[in-house]
Amino acid sequence: MSTSSTNTASEPPVVVGVDGSEHSLRALEWALGAAESLGTPLVVAHVRSDALQLGAARIASLGTDPELPDTVLKAVRTVVEEGGHSVPVRYASLDGSVTDALPAAARGGRLLVTGSRGHGGFASPAAPSR
Repeated sequence: MSTSSTNTASEPPVVVGVDGSEHSLRALEWALGAAESLGTPLVVAHVRSDALQLGAARIASLGTDPELPDTVLKAVRTVVEEGGHSVPVRYASLDGSVTDALPAAARGGRLLVTGSRGHGGFASPAAPSR
């Protein structure tokens, strides 16, 4: 897991999982408000795609430390900074499966916030036909 921070704080954070989807951006806005009202920092976490994780592992196997940018976190950072929120924010680019990495990132936090749907590959149920 690589992280960067704009501030540090000792309070347990609110953790929000993002994937760049509209639902995750709504979850981000909600999490920012929750962190502000609770007076805690925010951790914005993104689980990198399998392809990016595989590419980084391949580069590392060649003896080079890969510096592959997390474009989702970069875009989300812009959204957060333009919002003018006052909470300390840390960004975490995670590896592994979403179901393992997000709960691990939230361990010790105040709460974990996720959107209702994202880029995870699950389709909405089809409307019944008449």
